[in-house]
Amino acid sequence: MSVNAEAEINALEDPPPTGDWFSRILAGAAAFVTIAMMLHVTVNALSRTFRSSPVHGTLEYTQFWYLPIVAFVGIVTAQRNKEHIEARLLFDHIPARAQPFVQAGTDLLTLALAVALTYYTAEMALESMDLGRTAGVSGITIWPATFAAPVGFALFSVWLAVDLFRSVRAGLAKPSSSGTTAEES
Repeated sequence: MSVNAEAEINALEDPPPTGDWFSRILAGAAAFVTIAMMLHVTVNALSRTFRSSPVHGTLEYTQFWYLPIVAFVGIVTAQRNKEHIEARLLFDHIPARAQPFVQAGTDLLTLALAVALTYYTAEMALESMDLGRTAGVSGITIWPATFAAPVGFALFSVWLAVDLFRSVRAGLAKPSSSGTTAEES
């Protein structure tokens, strides 16, 4: 088992930090939006069943407002907490000394993509704002929700940059006599 895999297993056994205010704010925002979406959809279903009159724009609010916010908060939170799914079939067979540099390379590629997506989604959001974009014939304003993508990708980029810095620092750390880096001991 690689040194990184052992550290990840040990991290799972440790309790989460109690003072992580950023993660708490993100989790609270995601919980609030998810509960609002559930209530909206429930009221729509009840109204459609008992009054034969659905709530106007439920699909549009769910599709254009609730889901993008929940998705981008989830992406940022997963990166922040190191909870993205990894397929480490090849990575674990790389020498332990090279693993931080390989991780830094993948972080750098992902960071470049995230920065590009931040730029292009920001352009799209600004264009949507200029147009006053609405959800088709329903007339529901959706342009403010288009800013969830650039904000989400920007926060994702920040955490990728932090992870890149940590990977490079771990790779440059001098190994101790036991074969582990100074950070791992």
